[in-house]
Amino acid sequence: MMFRIYCILLTWYALLMPVSGQSESGEDKIVCEDEKFHLTCEERRFINVTSAIYGRQDGIKCPDPEHVSTTSCAAKNSLQIVQDLCNWKRMCEVHASNGVFGDPCPGTAKYLEISFRCIEAMPSTTPMMATTKSMMMPMTTKRGKGRKKICPESVTNTNNVMFSWTRTDPGHTVTAQSNETCPNDSERQIASRKCTQRGMWRDPVFIGCGIEDLAKIQVTEDNVAEIADALANIIEDSETIDVENIQEAFTKIVNVGSPSPVVTESVIKTVNSILSANVSQGDSAANALSEILKSVEMQVENTIEMYGTFSSVKPNIAVEGVAVNKAQGGVGFAISQIEGGFKKDSNESFDMQSEDQLIGSSIQLPEDALFENENTNDTKVSFIAYNDDKLFPSQMLKEKTSSMVVGPIISAVVLGKDVKNLQKPVVIQIAPTQDINATVLNTSRCVYWDSKSDGIGDWADEGCELMSAKSGKITCHCNHLTNFAVLVDFSGGTMHFALDVISKIGCASSIVGLCLTLMIFLCCRQVSFVLL
Repeated sequence: MMFRIYCILLTWYALLMPVSGQSESGEDKIVCEDEKFHLTCEERRFINVTSAIYGRQDGIKCPDPEHVSTTSCAAKNSLQIVQDLCNWKRMCEVHASNGVFGDPCPGTAKYLEISFRCIEAMPSTTPMMATTKSMMMPMTTKRGKGRKKICPESVTNTNNVMFSWTRTDPGHTVTAQSNETCPNDSERQIASRKCTQRGMWRDPVFIGCGIEDLAKIQVTEDNVAEIADALANIIEDSETIDVENIQEAFTKIVNVGSPSPVVTESVIKTVNSILSANVSQGDSAANALSEILKSVEMQVENTIEMYGTFSSVKPNIAVEGVAVNKAQGGVGFAISQIEGGFKKDSNESFDMQSEDQLIGSSIQLPEDALFENENTNDTKVSFIAYNDDKLFPSQMLKEKTSSMVVGPIISAVVLGKDVKNLQKPVVIQIAPTQDINATVLNTSRCVYWDSKSDGIGDWADEGCELMSAKSGKITCHCNHLTNFAVLVDFSGGTMHFALDVISKIGCASSIVGLCLTLMIFLCCRQVSFVLL
């Protein structure tokens, strides 16, 4: 009898205890305001953040009596931000700052309180269907060294419209089209949905029938990932784009201030589609394009400020964010092009190198461009390359149609620093995308995009100097940072070429004429001598 009781108790114990491979350890951390901390787990274990609060809940943690006016404040979405940053990684950096979480109580010294576990594997669950108002239980799949939850296939009824959702990895957002068409019968109704880091579906966000409907939606921290993904998918593969409607939705997305890499990836995907399509013309369209340029730069900087690094390459736009240490002495960025756009995985950041060692187009920043003073040892840099100049609607090029941008446009921004009047130059090398003869190359101008506060902006060359212009690469030196490009004047090159050809033909004709004159003179002289 006792043996049977022992077996039953042993069975219950085995069922209630975590399955082998699912052991976990819990840990709490306090990070004072403006400090950084690294969460780490051992090999084959993954971070799982269970709670996070940025603000102040008592006067004991991170004591600062002179700067504590309240002990009951917490930043909204603290947990979601830390989960997006750290979940399912073995190591991540957390920065407890107002720039990341916002300022829930101005004037009060704050701290970030985090609880997390290091999990070896996740328990298997049975997928179940979800409605719009319920969460879908996650599925478990084998991934690399561990097992990770994913959001399973499901069907929802959103705004009386049926949507089917495919299996999706944690942290990703997907957009779905229904079988029901819009009133104009040319488009299908769409919705977007995020799979959380815990492998749980969030409620779908109903978009409607296109850009016009999407632009009417209020974008918040809760739905920004879904709206950004929907915008990117709506305009993907579009041959013609009305940038004014896109700009309104685009600006709303960026103004939320979300540093999420998921949102940034959708923003970059949207810009890639804009650069691939025919865009509307006119002053209002030019203003919209200028605003889109400012917005994409702001979104990229938000992500790099929080995460330190970021990388994405599309055919028409490449982004690289790097954290730089003073010991590196400088930093650069390079990108290669092939027919049809930037080459995938060809983007790279590097320490300072000799100019003749670099492949493709590149930019190199000297040390004094990176660090504010001798006491600054770390900084963050954002690099962006554009394969098309649509986001730079130049009035100068519009008036002088013979001039054009050759090669990509490359920008560099040191976060938190206005870089100008450098002693050592920023070195920009542009690989032209067109075959250009030597005569046209001689018309090359190194320019930067001068953003005017009262207008769109235009190309200018102040502070930039042409160093060399070869068939494969044009080298420029500039004493500041912004967006850089190279302009050439094909009319001037054509004129010079024509004059060169005419001159050569004239010289050849003169030589032939002179030879004929000498021959006639000699013949006439011989005839005169015989007559005498």
